Amino acid sequence: MLAECLVWTLWRTAAPEHARVARELQIVPSMLGASLTAGLCWLLATLVLGRVYCAGFCPAGTLQDVVIRLRRHIGPRLGMKSLCFRYRPATRTRYWILGAYIIGVVLAVGSLPLLMEPWSFFVNITGSISRGMQHPSLAYLGVGVALGFACAAISFVTLVAVALLRGRDFCNELCPIGAALSVLSARSVMHIELLPDRCTSCMKCEEACKASCISVKDRIVDNRRCVRCFNCVSVCPEDAIRFQADRNGIISPLMQRRTETSP
Repeated sequence: MLAECLVWTLWRTAAPEHARVARELQIVPSMLGASLTAGLCWLLATLVLGRVYCAGFCPAGTLQDVVIRLRRHIGPRLGMKSLCFRYRPATRTRYWILGAYIIGVVLAVGSLPLLMEPWSFFVNITGSISRGMQHPSLAYLGVGVALGFACAAISFVTLVAVALLRGRDFCNELCPIGAALSVLSARSVMHIELLPDRCTSCMKCEEACKASCISVKDRIVDNRRCVRCFNCVSVCPEDAIRFQADRNGIISPLMQRRTETSP
């Protein structure tokens, strides 16, 4: 998906059909266009599967995954410390960002949403790097090429820095689309579950979680912030973390909390 988005942003009207489809699959462009089909389909998909849009269809998210993978494979060779993630409690920052984004859209403060929404964010970066141009909507707003390039440079550096140091925190703390999808993902039919009686606290799932939403100590997964990369599922040696519809009950009686009160 990242490759198709790059092709579209670099060649636009000359892009092949599969690259043009990549743009139509993005949430905001589809919802602002003549058809709401793609946007509504993504909302439905999030209610069923969780934040699968963030996993492989958002170009900014995929770009972060590329940076994280490079950090893990090349970093140790450059003397950098091995990249391992840890659980971090959720904050309310993403909701403030979402509120600012909605206010910007409602009041038609065009430059604000363009600097926050991931597709425009991505297009501004690639357009400035490849052709020295800013996002077309920024040009319409009267933003000059120099300022547009500066915005793109700041966006790119921010995205790369956050990915290098904090994984997918951009998606969970700074992206308004991620914040909106997190509300739906909290109530999704399918979710990541940690099986308490199988878990041996090896910490591999928590270390692999780019969204820092798995707490092995508390045996919980914050599905609001989970970007559905499934890295945790693939690294677990005990098959203790799964993508399923049912909520987990504790099988072993020794793991159950004592409910009786002392006389």
